[in-house]
Amino acid sequence: MRMLTGAVGVYYLVLVLFDLLAVEDVVVGLLLWGVLGLVGGSIAGLLGYGVVHASALVRALAVGAAGGAVASEAVASLLRQPPQLDVPMLMIGFGVPVVAILLCVRGRRLLGALTVAVVVGCCGGLAWVLVDTLA
Repeated sequence: MRMLTGAVGVYYLVLVLFDLLAVEDVVVGLLLWGVLGLVGGSIAGLLGYGVVHASALVRALAVGAAGGAVASEAVASLLRQPPQLDVPMLMIGFGVPVVAILLCVRGRRLLGALTVAVVVGCCGGLAWVLVDTLA
């Protein structure tokens, strides 16, 4: 975590040194990415723990939620006006989660994992579009 925090700090330092960003924007960026990193990292850690150590039902839900989070940016690219049809990104954004779910979940829990992935992916995609609109 210290390494990622340092990397974000160096990134913003370089932007300030080359006059690509105002110092006020650096503070906002550091706070935003710091909070998002803490929250997102904690959620990802919980999902990873669920995939490795939990029951089959929780594993299916965790894999589905993680897959949906990965797919959310691809969903957002389709929701933007006009849609951004970057085929390699769409293949990775949708293909990786589906393959991960198919490799990790078996039987009757597969539909649940896919459903969670779709719901999380759509909600995340809408959130991406909302953030883009507000920015």
